[in-house]
Amino acid sequence: NALCKVSSLNYINFSINSNVNEDFFKKLYNINLHTFNGPHPAGNVGIHIHHIDPINVGETVWYMDFQDLISLGKFLTDGKIHNTRLITLSGEQLEMPLHCNVLKGAHIKSILQQDLDNVEARIINGDVLTGKTASINDGLGYYSSQIAVLPESKKREFIGWLMPGIDKYTFSNTYLSKFIKNKEWSLNTLMNGSFRSIIPFGYWEDVLPMDILPQYLVKSILAKDIEEMENLGIYECDEEDFALCTFVCQSKVPVQHIIKDGLRLMEIEG
Repeated sequence: NALCKVSSLNYINFSINSNVNEDFFKKLYNINLHTFNGPHPAGNVGIHIHHIDPINVGETVWYMDFQDLISLGKFLTDGKIHNTRLITLSGEQLEMPLHCNVLKGAHIKSILQQDLDNVEARIINGDVLTGKTASINDGLGYYSSQIAVLPESKKREFIGWLMPGIDKYTFSNTYLSKFIKNKEWSLNTLMNGSFRSIIPFGYWEDVLPMDILPQYLVKSILAKDIEEMENLGIYECDEEDFALCTFVCQSKVPVQHIIKDGLRLMEIEG
């Protein structure tokens, strides 16, 4: 990711994975090179901004991902629009996950080339944590670099919370499956419960690598307390950075959507 503050155009923050050879990037001019590593959301641009150069009130940050940066470079050197994108096809319901080079905005049906009519599946335009539910006839999202096809499930297990859960993934160590190490879990679209009151178990903080109190921030957004939202760092937030908070939430709270509503409220209030 390349990050640039409008208020300080004299340099660009450039972030790459620590496994990448840095020699080429060190030769670039007017950049501050940063490396990152680790599980999601370590690669999110919002996380990089938070730790490298946090946003203050009234500031704007522009960013580009690597593929768009390459496309811009090719346009400036060749004068031709680079209209393709390298994407990942993944998900348990696909016969053959792979990487492929496709036209931007191409129909998902032409990309998947697989008959899903008889398969209980949900197509995600984007990654499984921040993408949107899509139809086979939709086009690839402009910023999407992945299409995921997950098992669709609408059946709730009777008194499932009382079961030992040997075959269920658990973040909170609720099930006996916590004793099974290095297992590949089959995760479907079932929420395993419905929305309930927010209970502060601390799981959100465990998966959010930011100096922010997410539970207090979410409550201030729900209360539409503008001053408290500012004090708790709403300007540094982006909904995709809170995807894992939604995933691990024991109360089934749509944290991402609440953060998005909070940002929209701040924009309206000016």
